[in-house]
Amino acid sequence: MMKMCAALWGSQSWLQPAFSRPSAEHEGSLMTPEPPERRPQRGPQGKIARPTSFSGGTAANRRFQDNVSVPPLTFIDARETVLGMVRQGRTLPAIEAIPLADACGRVLAADAAADRDSPALARSVRDGYAVRSIDLPGQLEIIGEVRAGERFAGELAAGQAVEIMTGAPIPSGADAVVMIEHTRREGSRVEIHGAAEAGQFINPRGCEAAAHDVLLSAGKRLDYTDIALLAAIGQARVKVYRRPVVAILPTGDEIVEVHEVPQDFQIRNSNAWSLAAQVARAGGMPDMLPVARDTVEHTRAAIARGLQADLLLLSGGVSAGKYDVVEPVLAGFGAEFYFDRVLIQPGQPVVFGRASGKFFFGLPGNPYSTMVTFE
Repeated sequence: MMKMCAALWGSQSWLQPAFSRPSAEHEGSLMTPEPPERRPQRGPQGKIARPTSFSGGTAANRRFQDNVSVPPLTFIDARETVLGMVRQGRTLPAIEAIPLADACGRVLAADAAADRDSPALARSVRDGYAVRSIDLPGQLEIIGEVRAGERFAGELAAGQAVEIMTGAPIPSGADAVVMIEHTRREGSRVEIHGAAEAGQFINPRGCEAAAHDVLLSAGKRLDYTDIALLAAIGQARVKVYRRPVVAILPTGDEIVEVHEVPQDFQIRNSNAWSLAAQVARAGGMPDMLPVARDTVEHTRAAIARGLQADLLLLSGGVSAGKYDVVEPVLAGFGAEFYFDRVLIQPGQPVVFGRASGKFFFGLPGNPYSTMVTFE
């Protein structure tokens, strides 16, 4: 679900939309048959902001009150809520110029145009002989050869041919190329029995692109084929949108870092690492924060740091336990909660909202649920 938020970051996506509406088969695997009972609402002084109604994806029109019980959302409604809110709140990300070698996977921020006609002159697409089509069939005098990377200095006259290689410029006076397989050479002459059409086996100047044609539009996520095209038009540096920084905040007294030896009642911090890998794969820059302990004070300081990023992902602390303090702390930052439960398994207690102008997701602490809800 984090991918959906990422899909609309900035004026152009830094990540292509993650998935479309699920099929009936897929939907059946995600939906629980009946909504569970809602848990008591929590927050500062026992109150937390909640939406009073949901109108099928128009989350921007909802109003928030305190201590209001709201039914959990279906997967479809939650998805449309995320898309609607991020579309409404997105802004232009910063633009940076980076080396071409670093541009694969980034999102283009400016149109890329051809700096000249491509090809810059007519060229052969076969090995053979450049000829005048009017001279065929017949026996022609070979007056030279031309290969890729050079020009033929002369000009073809009647009854003449130039041996030519694939990619070589077409000599002046020639209007066709005959494949070498259809010729027979004897010394300085070549015999061609068949006729030729003007233009055969020739790529005309500008047939691939004309100078100043836009070849890649801003907003395109660059792949290896785009990198080749940018290289071909001389773009050694590329303007791209800045990648969003995604803060990843694991929570829980039972969590220790990967390099630590856990006691039998502790577990290592695997969720932050899986989320970091998913964020990086999606095109973001993961910022893994230290584990937030299960106290209001410690969690508040950690969330304050996380809200300095473009997007905040919290792992754990969003269920109904006595020490699950994430939602009350977020409410203390003036958070709006667009939903806090979705009818999916695994991953039902997933939270989405905005605080201090930044979107956040609260994910379940179960590792599998964390990975599923991100996707």
